[in-house]
Amino acid sequence: MKNWYLSILIVVVVIILPSCQHEKKEILSKKEEANIHFNLGNEYFQLGKVDKAVDEWKKTIELTPENISPINNMAIVLYNNGEKEKAVELWNKVLKVKPDDAFALNNIGNYYKDKGDYEGAMKSFKKALEVFPAYYMPHYNLGLIHYEKKEYDNAVAELRRAIELNPQDAYSYYIIGNIHRDKGDMENAVKEWRNAVNIFPRFSMAKSEIASYLNLKGETNSAFAELESIIKSDPNFAPAYVSLGFILIEKGDFDKAIDMFTNGQKINKEENKRFYFLDGLGWVNYKKGKYKESLEYLQEAINLTPANETKHLAQEYYHIGMAYAKIGNKALAKQNLEKAIELDKNEKFVADIKMVLSRASL
Repeated sequence: MKNWYLSILIVVVVIILPSCQHEKKEILSKKEEANIHFNLGNEYFQLGKVDKAVDEWKKTIELTPENISPINNMAIVLYNNGEKEKAVELWNKVLKVKPDDAFALNNIGNYYKDKGDYEGAMKSFKKALEVFPAYYMPHYNLGLIHYEKKEYDNAVAELRRAIELNPQDAYSYYIIGNIHRDKGDMENAVKEWRNAVNIFPRFSMAKSEIASYLNLKGETNSAFAELESIIKSDPNFAPAYVSLGFILIEKGDFDKAIDMFTNGQKINKEENKRFYFLDGLGWVNYKKGKYKESLEYLQEAINLTPANETKHLAQEYYHIGMAYAKIGNKALAKQNLEKAIELDKNEKFVADIKMVLSRASL
């Protein structure tokens, strides 16, 4: 009887062991297959084939639901496509699997920041730093919030910390440069912008700021050359066309300026960039004495300019105020010039407008 039980036990073990080995092989093959789909998705994404990339990442998730990397990737695609709420849903899904995922926490913070919920954003960024203190991006994002709130000292402190953690962080140098510019310290502003360009030679925004500074110094040819180099390396960078157009206006070459604004608008077909060119066309018509056309362009520019583009809005209100002054509408001239001062506290800009208000008895 004893041998009978033993034989049963041996048979069961013999049957079960191959089954366990089969399951182990199946698990390993699932992970291997998931990795293939994940890497293929990444390759498609690099090639700009976003839909195919998403399909591969979905297959990865089906095979390995605990794998958060494809979920994060899909969330980024959704966010960049404007489907921000769906992206946040995925990042929250990541946090259910891994509550200390700093990447997801940082991106949820960006969502709140973009909505203007600075309190919610800062809470999320700080939580990301609690779980991953060496992560530079939350420091950069906290710096941006402080910058937008004009809390310059706090902004610089966060941005410097981001640079300490990632010395190749060109964007933090760029924002620090903007802070110096806003405070009227152009020498240090240019120094920081050049730091940004040294790290990222095709950094169009930083190069454009340097060109503006050169133009203000009267180094028009150097500014023009800098802007032309931007267009050569980044043909879709709208501000370069606009800056070149304004330099041509200063030179009195109005027809070439109009061509620059018009051609720039044709190349840059993004609707959210049109206000740059409309402002330029409005100002060149002002300079040509065509005030009615000027007002039409400038009003459309103001209507299209995003609320967070405060410096550009200030310039547009200044331009339209000047146009109203020329047609004798003192009330609207004063209203728009004062609006420009509200939006841009730069000392020279404010002083120039106050001089206009005084001379025109507005």
